[in-house]
Amino acid sequence: YIVVLMFLAGIHEGKIAIWQSEDPQPKFLLPYSADLLPHNDRIALEKGIRIRSSEELTRFLEDFCS
Repeated sequence: YIVVLMFLAGIHEGKIAIWQSEDPQPKFLLPYSADLLPHNDRIALEKGIRIRSSEELTRFLEDFCS
C-alpha cells in the first residue's frame, strides 16, 4: 500500500505554520509573520494550502520563506 504524507500550510498565532495530516498542533511554526505577506498569499494561507508531498513542502518553504 501507499502512505500519503499530507501537510497543510496556514496561519497559527500570526505565524506561517505547517500541520501534518490531521494533527491539531502545527508540526512547524515558521518565524515569519503572516502580516508581512502579500494580501493574496495571506488569504490563501487563511483558507489553508494543501501540500501533498515532501517535494511540494520544499517548494512551499522556498516560496514563502525567501
